[in-house]
Parts: sequence; C-alpha cells; structure tokens
Amino acid sequence: MVTPLRKAREEAGISQTRLATLTGLAQSLISDAERGILIPYPRARRKMAKALGKSESEIFPYKFLPCYEGQDDA
Repeated sequence: MVTPLRKAREEAGISQTRLATLTGLAQSLISDAERGILIPYPRARRKMAKALGKSESEIFPYKFLPCYEGQDDA
C-alpha cells in the first residue's frame, strides 16, 4: 500500500534523503512514516507537508490522538 506521504514525495520527484535535507528530519523518520510504522509529531508533519507543497491533511489524512504538551518538537 502506498501512503499519501510516499505518493506526494514521489510525485514531487524527490528522494527520502532529499526530503530529509529539506525538512531537517531524519531519513529514517520519513521512511518509517511512509511505511506506516509511526505517525510523526505535528511539527514534523508540517515540515514534510510544506516541503512537498501539500497540506498536512493531504499527506496525513488520519485521525490523531491529541498530543501531550511539549511533544510537538519532533
């Protein structure tokens, strides 16, 4: 199954490594998010969406549990 994040990245024509460079996030985090192993914290989701020219809800169209205060820094 191709996740919306992976689809958006591939449509943008960039690698996971390039997306990591653009966002300042670890490539392993992007890989895990694309495979559905984890859902990044809001700040990381916003960085990926911005780098891909998409809204956060386009690349992460899932329902999230509220995050705890102070955990928005990933």
